[in-house]
This record gives sequence, structure tokens and C-alpha cells, in this order.
Amino acid sequence: NIGISGKGNASRPAALEEFGLVPALRWYVQRQAKHLGLNIELQLPASARRLPPEIETACFRIVQEALTNAMRHATGASTHVALTATTGQLHIDIRNEAGATLQPQRVGGGQGLAGLAERVRLMGGTFAAGRTAFGGFEVTADLPYRDADD
Repeated sequence: NIGISGKGNASRPAALEEFGLVPALRWYVQRQAKHLGLNIELQLPASARRLPPEIETACFRIVQEALTNAMRHATGASTHVALTATTGQLHIDIRNEAGATLQPQRVGGGQGLAGLAERVRLMGGTFAAGRTAFGGFEVTADLPYRDADD
């Protein structure tokens, strides 16, 4: 059983500490889908390679906040969560079919989408959130990082 809180850094979910980003997100998304009745399609990298802790934490919080927005504002809409890892960059794309609006809501560590956008910007990345052309809502982020070997 993976948990959101536990020993270690209070702003970093225990699941990230112990298992890494891919297993932690898989667990979290499956849990949210089951408990909240969301239809969530998850596309994760095949590799479970560990990323720098600040990248894993930012990614987890972005997914967490975007799913919270989907739950509150896009009831019944399918949500798609995709992560793409390339050398030196993690791309996050969370889309839902209909209805969500950007709201300064609080979850987890007390950060809404606006707070996450600022966090991503300070990390040298890019963040966008808004309505899609088809009436849905999309959150994207690109998080640059340096491997420990660099």
C-alpha cells in the first residue's frame, strides 16, 4: 500500500520517496479513478528511471491538482494523463473532455494551478492551463532537469 504522507519531506509524497514517479503516479491515478468515479487514461514512460526529486515532486503535484480540477469541474468527462521523458526534460499533458475552468484551488501541499505555474517557472520550465478548442481543459508543463551524471 503506497501512501501520500509519511516520513521524510512533508511537501514530498512518501510514495515518491519510496517508489519513484512512475509507480507513485500509477497508484495515485488508479486510486482517484476508483474512489472518485473518474475515467482516467494514463500514459507513462516505460522506464521507471528516477528523476531529480524536485522534478518528481513538481510532476506529482501538477497531476494531483489537475485531477482535482477535473473532479470538481468536469464531472463525467474522461481525463487523459500523459508523461513523456526525454533527455533533460519531462513533458506533462493532462486533458479532459469538457467543462473544467481554471480555479485557484488548493490541494495537497496547498498549491493551486497558479502556484504550480509559479513553481514550474522558477524551475526554468513552462506551464499552461486553459480551455481547449473542443470545450475541454488542458494543463501542460515542461520541466527541464539535469541528470546526476551530467
